[in-house]
Amino acid sequence: MMKIKFDSIVFTLKIIVLSTLLPIVISCEKNSINVDDIYYNSFEKESDLDGWLGYYELRPDAPVQGGHQSLYISGGCVVPHAYYELGPFDEDMELTLQCWGKNLDKGGGVHMMLSDYPGVIYLSIEDENWKHYTTDSVLFCPAGNKLQLSLSSGGLISSSMLVDMIEIIQK
Repeated sequence: MMKIKFDSIVFTLKIIVLSTLLPIVISCEKNSINVDDIYYNSFEKESDLDGWLGYYELRPDAPVQGGHQSLYISGGCVVPHAYYELGPFDEDMELTLQCWGKNLDKGGGVHMMLSDYPGVIYLSIEDENWKHYTTDSVLFCPAGNKLQLSLSSGGLISSSMLVDMIEIIQK
């Protein structure tokens, strides 16, 4: 009788520990892999910068569930300050853009535009605290086009921002 009670207590404790730790472990990673993601980056390590061009650096500041680092953007008159190209794509797509951003000094913006077709969507990073930004509009990307993801902060007047967890999603 004592053995059964002890085994029952151990089993119950294991369930409690697992049910407590599992959500914590899962929340350390991106919530789920979205099969509709065209691009996702949380800028946690130098290899996450592969393919990015321009002037940027990793900074040890990130939103909740954003890891430990984000991308710092600051610049002068020549824009974009950092950019990344994707594609060309084999099929027509409708895309949205979202990210987390933090205005450090006058903010900045995240643009997604097409190479050979009119269209652009834009997120203005204005909040001084980490905030989730998402576009209300959809960008139509015809087959054969490339996308450019551009980050700019500054111009005639210097500025700076942090961005993290950038995501391009196919609708």
